Amino acid sequence: MRCRCGRRARRGAQDQDPGRRPGPARGAATAWLAAPAGKAALLLTAAAALTIALVVAGVRPVVRLDQAVAVRLHAVALQCPGLTHASRNGTDRVVDPWTMRLLLAAAVVWLWHRRQRLLAWWAACTSAVEWALRSVLRWAVGRNRPERDAPSTPPPCPRATP
Repeated sequence: MRCRCGRRARRGAQDQDPGRRPGPARGAATAWLAAPAGKAALLLTAAAALTIALVVAGVRPVVRLDQAVAVRLHAVALQCPGLTHASRNGTDRVVDPWTMRLLLAAAVVWLWHRRQRLLAWWAACTSAVEWALRSVLRWAVGRNRPERDAPSTPPPCPRATP
């Protein structure tokens, strides 16, 4: 291709094939995946997906392991009512999903007020995606929590001996 002066025109970014060169977003994603944090995130995502698939499929060793862990944790909970009470208070009040959503909403408002609107949108959107993904996974897996009966007088919590 020749320009008006008769020389060959250089191929600009608009003339190049878009598949040949990654754009800034694609390059950033590739660089992030090449970093150790990106590799770890990819590995953990694959492990979580594999675990969910094994639970949904009802693979016997996974189901047995799940039941064994649930039974053992229930036994510990019955032996240590104080620990159970503290754990319930922590999960029901401190790290409750609604408490975390309120904190996130406050952070989004604060970021918006500081004119960091892109970061505020990012936080709100990732939270919405997490909520939707968790809801879909709960629906897909359809696994109910085990229900246990607590005895009327649990044994005392075992003491550690030096």
